[in-house]
Amino acid sequence: MSSASKSTIEFGRAERLKDELVEFVTKGPLKEEFELQRKLFLEAAEPDDEHDAESVLDWFLFDWMNEEGDGAIAHYMETERTLEEGDREVLSDWLDSINSVFEIRSVSKDSLELLDLDSGDIHSVKTRSGRSPFKKSQCIIARLLPLGDELIFSGLQFLMPDRESALAWLEMSRAFDAFDSPEALETARREQCSAFCDLFGCDELTVPSNKLNSTLERFAIRRPV
Repeated sequence: MSSASKSTIEFGRAERLKDELVEFVTKGPLKEEFELQRKLFLEAAEPDDEHDAESVLDWFLFDWMNEEGDGAIAHYMETERTLEEGDREVLSDWLDSINSVFEIRSVSKDSLELLDLDSGDIHSVKTRSGRSPFKKSQCIIARLLPLGDELIFSGLQFLMPDRESALAWLEMSRAFDAFDSPEALETARREQCSAFCDLFGCDELTVPSNKLNSTLERFAIRRPV
């Protein structure tokens, strides 16, 4: 079997498992908990498109944990006892997904080389499309999933205006990571939203890309700690 054929099969396995995991979370035993967490996140964000909802789903699939420290993947593997061994190996690897902000170091036909701006690690990410929408030196927020000896994207990738904006996002993300419960995180989000409204007089602001970093810096100085 050629490497291209093997890669196609592995991508297909990943897509199938992701679909099954989404079904389990949104319609199965975790539906009530997912809807609660979704409500908490989206109440403050008040999204006007589907991207925020998809981001919450991705977070719940890979980052949410109950009081015992078990996440959606662990629940799924415990419930679906007939899973093939290969599927279990993939899901177990997904427990170590990487969610960060990355700088694109190089772009090829079916892969990207990314620099993790948080850890400094360099990752090669396999892509399916023949032509990547990204360019060298761009910064993106993304989640990487292990798939065999490779990494693939999960969910959406968010393009940042520039490196400074990406680093500002990383700083804020680290602050949120310090909270150890959804309730504490939601309280912090509401405080951030309130501080934003106090500073700018509204809950939504559009600024040119060349002023985004200075705007974020203004908010960083004024935001609650």
